[in-house]
Amino acid sequence: MFPKSLITFFNNLNIKLTNGYGMTECSSIISIGSNINSNTVGKINPHCKIKIVNGTILVSGSILMSGYFKEPELTNEKIKDGWLNTEDMGFIDNKGDCILPEGKRT
Repeated sequence: MFPKSLITFFNNLNIKLTNGYGMTECSSIISIGSNINSNTVGKINPHCKIKIVNGTILVSGSILMSGYFKEPELTNEKIKDGWLNTEDMGFIDNKGDCILPEGKRT
C-alpha cells in the first residue's frame, strides 16, 4: 500500500494513482482497483480466474502464458493443471476484490 505522503505528492501533481496486482506471466494485470486508499488491489481481471489454496494465489485464464521460453521444467513446476502458483499470499473479500496482506507478498 502507498504511504499517505506519496499519495499527497502525486495528488499535488494531478496524477491519479491506482492499486493493482500483476505479473509478467499473466500479461501483467491480474486485478486493478480504483481507490488508492483501500487495502485491496482491486477487482479481478475478467480474463483471469483466481483461486486461493492454503492462502496462496493461483491464477488461470486467457491471460496466462503458455510457459517459460525453453524452460519446460520450470513451466511444469509453476503451472499445474492450468493454474500458475504466484507464490503470493492473499485472499478474496466479500466484494470480490483481491487483497494482498501487507508484508505477505513474496
